[in-house]
Amino acid sequence: LMEGDMLNGQRHGLWVAYDLNGRVKSRNAYVKGVLDGPSTVFRENGALYYEGQHAHGHPVGTWAFHDDIGTLVRTVEYDSTGAEINGK
Repeated sequence: LMEGDMLNGQRHGLWVAYDLNGRVKSRNAYVKGVLDGPSTVFRENGALYYEGQHAHGHPVGTWAFHDDIGTLVRTVEYDSTGAEINGK
């Protein structure tokens, strides 16, 4: 199940996806159907999986990736075109 607003037939604003138990699976921001803004995704157990920002459909800035219990295990930096600059 997903919920969010539409603008001219395209996703616009915050969209939230839920699993069958009603728990949040992801939160993503859109502008006229394109990912643009914060993105957060959770694992089936509810732990944080990854989070970062999109700009014009590309990942930008620092993205954080977490293990099965939500502990930070890796960060990746993206430039303004979505190209990976470095990963730690």
